Amino acid sequence: MVSFKVSSRSLEFESAPTSPSEHPAELIAKSNAVGTRKAQAVDIKVVLCYLIFFVGGVTLYNALSAGFSSFLTLSAGLQCLGFVLLAMKVQNQRETTGLSGKMLAMYALTLCFRLSSTVHLNGYLPVDQTGDWAYQAIEVCSLALTAYLMRCTFVTHRSTYQEQHDSFPIAIQNLVMGCFILAVVVHPNLDRWTFFDIMWTTGCYLETLSMLPQLWMLSKIGEVEALASHFVVLSVLARVCSLIFWYRGFAELRPAHGGFNFSGWGVMGAHVAQLLLSCDFVFLYVKSFGRSKMTLPSSWDV
Repeated sequence: MVSFKVSSRSLEFESAPTSPSEHPAELIAKSNAVGTRKAQAVDIKVVLCYLIFFVGGVTLYNALSAGFSSFLTLSAGLQCLGFVLLAMKVQNQRETTGLSGKMLAMYALTLCFRLSSTVHLNGYLPVDQTGDWAYQAIEVCSLALTAYLMRCTFVTHRSTYQEQHDSFPIAIQNLVMGCFILAVVVHPNLDRWTFFDIMWTTGCYLETLSMLPQLWMLSKIGEVEALASHFVVLSVLARVCSLIFWYRGFAELRPAHGGFNFSGWGVMGAHVAQLLLSCDFVFLYVKSFGRSKMTLPSSWDV
């Protein structure tokens, strides 16, 4: 019979740590602390974005001797800043919750319609030096950010896309077709080129409707994250600046042969309509300013 001699030393195991194991509450507290640090980092980035936007805007204004017509460039800048904040949200969270893919598609089409005119014609550009390149460059940046966000929504982070809530009942193609038909009937003639006048006006009308899928989605979710609410409000501010510009240029939209200024009222009406559609959201945003999330009332709807 074979016997094995095992020393007592070989049976000794490392003893468990004498300190008691961490309580679940401590783990939760640590997790919350990490989340707080991330939130603070995001807040700092948001503040930096606003600061860079302000400094860049002032520098551009002074460098290009911009005048009152730079309100249109400011409008494009505010809209671009909104897309930057959305991209920051997606980058930090690695998800696209609360973001409407239909809204992004409509804004991409809006920018394409508008850029088809403004990149080579001068009819709808600011008359100061910002209209030489700055305005178009900002809009191209907005289009690139929109394309990136669409890729995140439909490809990269598809699993986090809340498609069941992005259920605006009217198809995008129907909205585009309706805006195009209206633009064919009522459009300014500042480009002196009918096709591109219609393209620009289609973008103007479509922008009025582009925020509707996002507002519809938020009404279904009932909660709005801070950066998403910033985007909506920045879009409204951008439209206000554009409205001020076209209010001053209302007479320029009058038909060359005279008569009632249908095209002027069409452009102005499109701007006012978007502001009216978003005014409830802006009011709720002001009431909940400073909170990490904005809660919509149960009765709130688009």
